[in-house]
Amino acid sequence: MLASGQIEVLWQPSTEGTFDEVASLLLRRIAERNVTRVVIDGLDDFGGMTGDPERTRPVLTALANRLASMRVTMLATSEIDLNGVIPAQPLAGLFLRGLSPFAENIVVMRYAALEAEVNRLAVVLKARESSIDLKFRHYEIGSKGIEVDRDFERARATLTRLAGYPGGRPAAPSAARPFTEPGDEA
Repeated sequence: MLASGQIEVLWQPSTEGTFDEVASLLLRRIAERNVTRVVIDGLDDFGGMTGDPERTRPVLTALANRLASMRVTMLATSEIDLNGVIPAQPLAGLFLRGLSPFAENIVVMRYAALEAEVNRLAVVLKARESSIDLKFRHYEIGSKGIEVDRDFERARATLTRLAGYPGGRPAAPSAARPFTEPGDEA
């Protein structure tokens, strides 16, 4: 699709240029090519180009409104640092305040690591003008694309197991020792 020109990638380091320059370029390319879908991979860095944290949300809202008026669908990603998050609270550390003005839909995707197994979980937190089921679903990415479980049972089991591990790690067996040193008979 890249080779045929169906998709165009505009890459801009977050350390170069200003938000206004990059947004102007983006809007110009959208108009020139009659684009209907835009993906902004890294909303935090993109918005951070404003240079002023107080300005970030208003300019992102203005951009989203402008794209909507052009009948362009925007998908934006944002990474969240979940280090130190309590396993039994899978949405802890998630900062959603201020997203509502420019986000029509909010989907949270996260990992849940259990022993040597990494589970992928997703939940829809917002779908404007739609009813949603606020339950995590397990999903997999494979040769058939993204496959989401129809029910929440596997996600519930994963989160329940995770909540049982202190600090997100399996508790060490109380009497078991992984190995014994010579001369260390206990």
